[in-house]
Amino acid sequence: MKEKVKQFFIEEKEDVLYILSFKRSWFLLLIPFCAVLMQTASFVPQLVEQWYSRGFYNAVGGALSRLMSVFPFSVLEVLVVLLLVGILALIVFLIVKAVRDKDYDSTRLMATILCVVSFIYGTATLLGGLNTYRVPFQVTLGLVDTDFTRQELLTLTESLIEDANREKQLVEADENGAMVLSRSFAETAQAAAEIMAQAGEIYPTLAGDFGVPKPVFFSGAMLSMNMAGLYTNLTFEANINQDICDFMKPYTMCHELTHMRGYQREDDANLAAYLACMVSDDPEFRYSASLEALLYAIRELEEDEWEKLAPSLSEGVRADILAYNRMVDSMGGPITDFFTFLNDIAIRSRGQSGGAATYGRMVMLLMDLQRKGLMQ
Repeated sequence: MKEKVKQFFIEEKEDVLYILSFKRSWFLLLIPFCAVLMQTASFVPQLVEQWYSRGFYNAVGGALSRLMSVFPFSVLEVLVVLLLVGILALIVFLIVKAVRDKDYDSTRLMATILCVVSFIYGTATLLGGLNTYRVPFQVTLGLVDTDFTRQELLTLTESLIEDANREKQLVEADENGAMVLSRSFAETAQAAAEIMAQAGEIYPTLAGDFGVPKPVFFSGAMLSMNMAGLYTNLTFEANINQDICDFMKPYTMCHELTHMRGYQREDDANLAAYLACMVSDDPEFRYSASLEALLYAIRELEEDEWEKLAPSLSEGVRADILAYNRMVDSMGGPITDFFTFLNDIAIRSRGQSGGAATYGRMVMLLMDLQRKGLMQ
């Protein structure tokens, strides 16, 4: 009798697990559903812009980013640490199971993990991923990234040098002449949020009530990954590397806050951050944008062209470029190369065929601004 009762409960338990497993498998449908949704969105950017980006996402993304701002630390960073610990624990668990139980079937566990991944992918797609196919910021400004002449590039670079030289005189510097922020990270982050809000009055698609940037605790690790900042719509946070040069931080904050506003393209984020900083009345943000734009322009110059322009740099700007070069030199190695490769793949997966090179398209967009007489 006892054996029959025991067998009954075993069968009941298996039936319940089967039903739960069947219901859980519905999560797997999120992958093909979101794939179809993304493909459909690619054909209707105007609808995505009007109803999703400026409507649903602006409201929901803004609310979630403000909610996450309640935490003074990076929630994403905590989740990454927990994920790494979880992966290590899972590996140990599977090894122990394999040793103790030769008949252990990990199928159910693997199915659960796949369902979790599917749920995360679906959530990320619905809560921001569709912004991949919104109308690009550059298009809203009527800009095109056409080819440029060498003279146009030289003229742009000269203009950016003048801007950087001028603004450098208005910011504080250390004993080596490199810029240092006059405020704490939190105060600078709040200023970045306010500057982006002000930019929204000039550029309506940047408008919205969003959160503030956050510092990353393990910034050294982030630097080795060649990352100055990171935004993800899994936690709706603009994460900023504290170990980058001070002159980079204001611009990087605005760059990530542009992503937070739904612009996923890197050239859009660069352009919007530049314009937001340059229309502000904060010299630290204007200098940050001027020098970042100048560095992009310098990369497009031939060596002999740069040799002619380099003497016009002020000593203060030179000091910041030297500090930047030292930072870049410290990042070299297989880890940096690997994560640079991963970043390139991630950018391509968001519909940007140029990959990491998309960052540099900012120069062509600035060139078009220059042609139209709209440079700040």
